[in-house]
Order: sequence, then C-alpha cells, then structure tokens
Amino acid sequence: MSEPLNSLLKSLNTHPKSLVIEKSLSTAINFITPFSKLKELANIQNVYWFNDPLTVSSSNSTTFLIKSNLSNIPILSQRIHELISNDPTHKINVITTLDYFKSFKHELNKIGIYGELQSLTSWNLYIHDPTSNSIQLYISELNSLYLYKTPNIPYKLANWLNEYLIINPNLQITHILSKGLNSSKFTSIFKNLRNDYKNSLSPLEKKLESRIEKGLYGSSSNNSGKQTDLIVLERNLDFLSVLLNQLSYSGLIDEVYDIDINTIKLDSTTYLDSENDSIYNSLKFMNFGIACDYLNNEAKSLQLQYDELNNLNDLSHIKNFVDKLNELELLKKQVSNHTKISEEILNKLQTSDESSNYNTLLEFQQDILFANLSYSNIISKIIELINYQEYQLYDILRLISITSIVNNGLRERDYITLNNEILESFGFKYFQLLQNLIKIGLITIRGDPSIIKNFNNLNSKLKLTSDIDDDPNNPSEPSFAYRGYIPLISRILQNSIHPNKRSSWSHLDLNSLLLGKTIDEELTQDNIGLGGLLQKNDSMVIIVMIGGLTYSELATIKFVERQFKEKYGINKKFMVLTDSFINAKDLFDSNL
Repeated sequence: MSEPLNSLLKSLNTHPKSLVIEKSLSTAINFITPFSKLKELANIQNVYWFNDPLTVSSSNSTTFLIKSNLSNIPILSQRIHELISNDPTHKINVITTLDYFKSFKHELNKIGIYGELQSLTSWNLYIHDPTSNSIQLYISELNSLYLYKTPNIPYKLANWLNEYLIINPNLQITHILSKGLNSSKFTSIFKNLRNDYKNSLSPLEKKLESRIEKGLYGSSSNNSGKQTDLIVLERNLDFLSVLLNQLSYSGLIDEVYDIDINTIKLDSTTYLDSENDSIYNSLKFMNFGIACDYLNNEAKSLQLQYDELNNLNDLSHIKNFVDKLNELELLKKQVSNHTKISEEILNKLQTSDESSNYNTLLEFQQDILFANLSYSNIISKIIELINYQEYQLYDILRLISITSIVNNGLRERDYITLNNEILESFGFKYFQLLQNLIKIGLITIRGDPSIIKNFNNLNSKLKLTSDIDDDPNNPSEPSFAYRGYIPLISRILQNSIHPNKRSSWSHLDLNSLLLGKTIDEELTQDNIGLGGLLQKNDSMVIIVMIGGLTYSELATIKFVERQFKEKYGINKKFMVLTDSFINAKDLFDSNL
C-alpha cells in the first residue's frame, strides 16, 4: 500500500461516513487506488461533489476532502452550514492537501468555522511514476515562491526527501550541488532535518548509520560505490524551458490538454497509464514527430501480425498465435489510444488558423532565440501580433518574456508600450498579472537585477542553443524536446556528473553567470579519494527542481541518464523530485 493511500486512510478512519470530494482530486485518488476500494477501506457510504449543494446526508458524519486553496473556504463554510442546519449534532471532518494548510486553518479559525469541526487534517499526497523515477508533490503554490517569497515549497520538498531517506537508510547523500536562493533554503532546511533525525537515533542506530557512511567509499563494503549526489535547482534559473513550445510527446500533450496525473480530457477521459501502457512508455520522451512515426510503424506491425493469423493453416502455429492474442489486443488498444491523441493534437494545430498561428509563433521564438531579428524588430513584430488580435494573451506574454530573457531585459519605454497595448487589447483586468511578471523576474527592465546576468554568456558557456542537424531517430544532444534549445537542467547534469571523479560544477563558474548562492559541498568524507572510481550501477543522482518541471525537461533528463550509461557503462540512476509538472499556462495562471 502506497504512503499517500496510507496517509489518506489514516485521516478518513473506518467510521461510517459520507464523503464530499473536490472533483479535481478524483484523478489523484484514482491514481493511487480504485475508488471502489477506497470506499470499502474507509467505510464510505455516500459520495458527493464539493461544488454541489448538500441538502441531504443519510449519515450523521461527513468528511470533506478538498484542496487547501483559500478560495474553497466560502464554499466549505456554506456546506458546513447546510449540514448543521439539518442536524446540529452532525460530525464534520475536513481533510485538505498540504499546499496552504496552515493558512487554511488560520482562515477557518478567523471566520469561526474551525470550532464546528471534529478534526482538520492534511493529506500527504505525492505522485510517483516508477517508469521515469519521478516524484511530484502535487502542490500548486508557485506564486508563494517568487511573489510572496515564502519557503513553503523548499520545506515540503526537503521534508519529503528526508522522510524518503529515513525509510531507505542505505541511501546516503554524499554530495550536494545547489544553485539559487530557494535552492540554498532547501539545502539548509534539508541538512537541519537530517541532523535532527541523526541526533534522535539510539547509540546502536548511530553506529549502523556510521557504518553505512564509511562503507560508501570502501572497497569491500556492500555499500561501496553507492554514492548519491543531490543536485538542487530552481525554476527562475531557466524560465525558457517553460516559455518555449514543448516538442516532446508528453510535453506537447500537456501544453494542449493539460496532463493531470496521466489523465487528459478529449471527448471523454483518456488515460496515459505510463506504468502499464508500453506504448506511452516508449513514446513519452520522444520528439512528437518521431513518436508519430513510431506509432505508424507499430500499427503496420500489428496489421502484419493479424494478416499472418488469417493465412495460418498449421494448427500448432494457430495455437501459438492465439496464445499471443490477448497481448496483441492490448497493444492494439494502446496504439489506437495514442493514435487518437496524436491525431487530435495534429488536427488542433493544423486547422488553417491555428496552424498558421502556431507555426508563426514557433518560428518567431526561433528568431528571438537565435537573434535572427534585431531587438527593435522583435518589439515591433510583437506589437503587430497584439494588434492583429488573432493570438491568445499567453502567447504574447511568452514572446515578451522570451525576448526579455534573451536580450537581458526590455527597454523601459518598450515595456510601457507593450503594457499599454496589452491592456487596451485584452483588458485592464490583466494589469496585476503584468506587474507580477516583473516581480517574479519573468520580465525585467534593463538595468534592474536579473537572475541570468547575461544570456549570451550563459549560452556560450553551457551551449543552451543548438542548430545542429541531429538525427531525430538517434539524437546526440538533448535538443529534441524543444526546437533548438537545450534545458539548463540537462546541460548542468552533463557538465556535473563524471564517471571517475566526484561530481562538481566548480569549473562552470556559475556565480559569474547566474544570481543566487552556489553550493558545492561534500557531506560524506572520502578519506581514500576513490569515490568517483568506485561508482557502481547502484549509485544515484537525486535531482530536485523547485518551482515545477516541464515534461520536456524530464525527457531531456532521461536522455542524459541513458547517454551516461551508453558512454561510460555505468547505470547511474536518476531520481527527479519536484513540486509539480508545469507548462507556460500554469506559470502565467499562478501569477494572476
């Protein structure tokens, strides 16, 4: 049984109850367990949607399972009053997600609702995808990171990692590489949590812990060579990977349909089950065009196998084929499912107007990224697109933000002009959004501090842009997930991890390229200097991305992992931890 399910069942308990659930959480529940099983385990008698009025409840106990967004409080207050007005003795329990739990509790107390509750608990929800070894905490508070500058996300990520290490004692962090203000907060919190845990151990447990640590760099210990690097980065170091159009299979699906834990909405709910769907598992980290070719080949291969069945005369061969029939039928269903998804996306992007707009934006992004247009021409063209009124606001904001990053800020008069054009075309309601994009550093004015000190210098050092005509079926660079751009996180990994020495990025001189504290710290002493040489297949890299990760970035991370194994013969395992998967829409929505 998974930890998120254990946590939920503990809060729900086994007393008979009605469950009122926020509809958006149903995807998460169905991911961790079939809902019918949850009803049975938690003794749930009736289920209602949170947004629907509660006029009747057949039990004398109701539990609300909702997100801790403060916008839910008025609805919750109304639902509680509906229950109490029918039965003043009704028992009410509330379970919320962790995002804004403390603020949520404070607001309930403030409006006098908290006293009506029998209990208020938080749900430790996270989503683990074993096929990519990625974990998302499923929290949506990106605005707390850069708008309100609170350490909520760094703390929750650090706490999750600490708990993970406690239940996996043989996994020891030997080295930390960290860049950015929030990354340094994470590192500080994480180290304090680890110290608190180690101080709480008994003398015998401390002895065992010490033995594991010393064995990491020995030559005969079971743990020898199982070092674990911790690399911590944050979103504002590379906003471009969110702003540029994603071209990986999973990334493009997310941009068009918003993946919610392997689920998207087409004409009906469609599931992308990466654990049991062999086709999606093959496609999700491919370039979208290559994925479509792969699907076509799979469909042809399936048809050939069915044709063979029709031509078989030998009974033994027919029996062997029939034994494979269930497997073929499942594969056929998966191919059909993904063919439908890819065709829907192509139809959406290739309708006359949308295709023209999409291709125009993609080409324009390239012109900005590779400086094919002068800065003045870029600003003029963006104004033309605004006045053309055929493009969505977020498409325009993408272009403005990309221009700001690549050109080291906007001239103040250009920002004022663009600001006025947007408010006139899209409405004054977006005034605060434009102000917030300045606050979080997505758009900067020339002369003001910027996280990227100079994009040309950063690009020159890490080679983030690439116009290499790579073989799309066998790429040599992780440039397949975006057109001509390689995410900072994958370049950092390529430049940090080595087969025969400890990981380091001292040679990158990141302080001259990016604002924010740089940490390069050894946590477990290598007394004999053999750490890098002793690396085994069980050595690991834990990558923490604070502020969300795109699916296309994950695709490039997995590419680097495969590339390292092919190049050096070491199966170093990458584990990715983030607060959520995001796209450009999520980024802008979080600042509304």
